[in-house]
Amino acid sequence: MTTPRIDAPGLRAALSPPTYMAIFDDDNTGNVSTVDASAQVAQILARAHVTVDSFLVGIYQTMPADLPSPVSELLVDAELAFAIVYAYRRHPEYVKTYGAEASGPLYKEALEKMERIQAGTQQIPPDDNPPANEPGNVGGFTTDNGNRIISDNADGTTNSGDF
Repeated sequence: MTTPRIDAPGLRAALSPPTYMAIFDDDNTGNVSTVDASAQVAQILARAHVTVDSFLVGIYQTMPADLPSPVSELLVDAELAFAIVYAYRRHPEYVKTYGAEASGPLYKEALEKMERIQAGTQQIPPDDNPPANEPGNVGGFTTDNGNRIISDNADGTTNSGDF
């Protein structure tokens, strides 16, 4: 599995430190470093990462290490949105308050964001080098009802000197 695009300090900042500790400090240690390194935080980060990547598997046969910068920034944001939803789901009171259930506003927002990213990313080939556009009339011909108007060149721009 690839490394998540977000980390525990980023999730903590997004949730706010008190909320982060309330959700993840299962042993009531009060120690942020211990909670950051905990299995429960790692699981949420991994789930968010896999969720985001699941939208991209139809686009990339193997996930590239470095996506183009604007795409990677969008994926970081989407991954954080899913991580927040999954974090809130650890405690029912947060799910009810913040709408982290599958039909709730936070989950819908994360899902819609990833769907927009997916739709846009499908336009970017995996190597980020789009093919050259073919001329609009390749395979066709150009004629007119007048005399000697014909272009038999595939690019539609070169003619035999008749016009």
